Amino acid sequence: MNPEARVKIKTIWISLLLLLGFLFLDRVLFPIALFEFPNELEWDTSPWYNFLHKQRNIRFEKGEKGILVAGSSVALYSAYPQQITDEVRTSNIKDGEKFRAE
Repeated sequence: MNPEARVKIKTIWISLLLLLGFLFLDRVLFPIALFEFPNELEWDTSPWYNFLHKQRNIRFEKGEKGILVAGSSVALYSAYPQQITDEVRTSNIKDGEKFRAE
């Protein structure tokens, strides 16, 4: 094998290893580092992080249907998830008793 072919193969291997390392960091380590710790931020400090954290940590029961209320911090004060849950459950919506808002 000539030296140029060795350099090309070595370059391909290094590129592949760097790509795999980046994918490992992006898909495995960063989500653990970002979302496994408790969220103690207020909603107005980092709304995108808070939304992603809330979205990842919401767990609905098997027979339960979920509603995720999203909006600005001002909208959150005017949309109470418990009131939405109560309103949907007492309405005539099909399977309304299975809904829960977060």
